[in-house]
Amino acid sequence: MRQDGLYIKFVPVHFSFKKIQLDNLKRHYVRTYDPIREYGGWGIKYGFGGKVYNVSGNRGVQLKFTNKKNLLIGSQKPEQLNSAIEQYLKNITKLESI
Repeated sequence: MRQDGLYIKFVPVHFSFKKIQLDNLKRHYVRTYDPIREYGGWGIKYGFGGKVYNVSGNRGVQLKFTNKKNLLIGSQKPEQLNSAIEQYLKNITKLESI
C-alpha cells in the first residue's frame, strides 16, 4: 500500500509496479482458495472468479469491484494486506469528507 493506492509487482512479468485502483472497491476479505481448481495453477491467471495474482500458497485477499470485476491477490500475510486496504479506505473516506 502507498498513500495513493495499492501497488503490486509480479516478477518477472511486471518490470514496474502496477497500481490497483480501489476507487470502485465494493468489498474485500481474506479467503482460502484452491489455486489449481479455481484458476488452473499459480501465476497471473483468470478463472470463473476473476483474475488472480498468486505465487504460492492458497490464501489471499479477494477484491470485488462495483463493475462486477474480481481480483484475488495471493499473500503469505493476507490479514495484514486486508487490514492495510481497510486503513487506506478509511483514510480516503476521511479526506473526501473534508
